[in-house]
Amino acid sequence: MKKVFIGGSRRISRLNAEVTRRIDQMIERELDILIGDANGADKAVQAYLSERQYPNVAVFCTGGQCRNNVAGWPETGVMKMFNIGEILLSFIESPFVPPRSIF
Repeated sequence: MKKVFIGGSRRISRLNAEVTRRIDQMIERELDILIGDANGADKAVQAYLSERQYPNVAVFCTGGQCRNNVAGWPETGVMKMFNIGEILLSFIESPFVPPRSIF
């Protein structure tokens, strides 16, 4: 199964329609979604995935214990992330157009 890592700024607390549309496409494709544990974008994406009751999620933690894991998904250390993710979706505060998108 393909995996995608989603990450963004800690200053982002709400997801716009374009981001939720892309996440919905990931859910439709039943991709494994990897997400960080930080406040901000990570927590907002976690909340959205939890609302959608999406089970194929893993949370990557930077410390010994996750700061945020809103749905109790499996957790792992952040150093393992770089060997797992096949696709990266990152969003920032200003408008962002990825150079190549599968969605």
